[in-house]
Amino acid sequence: MEELYPAAEKLKPQITSLLTTADKILTSDSLKEFFAYILTLGNFINMGSYAGDAIGFRLPTISKLWETRANTPGMTLLHYIVETVDEKELEILAFLDNLGDLSSPARLSVEGLSEEVGTLNSDLTELTKKLHDAPKDIQERFSEFTKKAAGVTHDLQVSLQELERSKIKLAQYFCEDESKFRLEDCVSIFHTLSCKVQTARKDNESRRKREERKKRMEEEHRRQAAEREATSGKKRGKGPPLSNPQEDSDVNSEIQHTLVL
Repeated sequence: MEELYPAAEKLKPQITSLLTTADKILTSDSLKEFFAYILTLGNFINMGSYAGDAIGFRLPTISKLWETRANTPGMTLLHYIVETVDEKELEILAFLDNLGDLSSPARLSVEGLSEEVGTLNSDLTELTKKLHDAPKDIQERFSEFTKKAAGVTHDLQVSLQELERSKIKLAQYFCEDESKFRLEDCVSIFHTLSCKVQTARKDNESRRKREERKKRMEEEHRRQAAEREATSGKKRGKGPPLSNPQEDSDVNSEIQHTLVL
């Protein structure tokens, strides 16, 4: 009696959070656009190789986005995608905002939830059996509780069945093997993607600031060099004008000619 309701109050929102996340993934148009973009980009990168001209990719392949590195230090394929999306104001990453914070549902285990619900149901079944042989006052003491508890465990089991159907829908949606597909793995992939996108945005912003600072410094150096060159030119221009060697020669010849006369 003391354990059932607190346990149910903890389990119900956890199951609901997984159901809600699965539903958002299944109904997101932005996610479809994101996958189409990734497929097109991947085929372009792999053009001419065995991996080119693919018609699709496995869900775990998403991790390649932050594992594939560019020539630029600290730059990955995901950094490029995020930079392009932000510069062109594309909506293909909007599904991450719609999914929200996945840190809590990503830590959940469907198997663990099923075991906890199963334990509650088994304990209630055992209690109900014992009450058949218990004194009448004990039966009356627990009768109201067992009726309500049966409704609580039934609701939890129905929610687990909905969770199983959502898992199958997602497996079919991503063309994955239903027998091997795990809902928690799927949620974890999108949680990691969300974290990596946030990190990529911060990295891109830091790199942009560094590049702008470097550009300003280069412009300042060029300006200072131009000022030094101008100052040096002014110094060379001071004092009486230098005589022309040809003019000096003509004057000397004229003086010599006058003296001879």
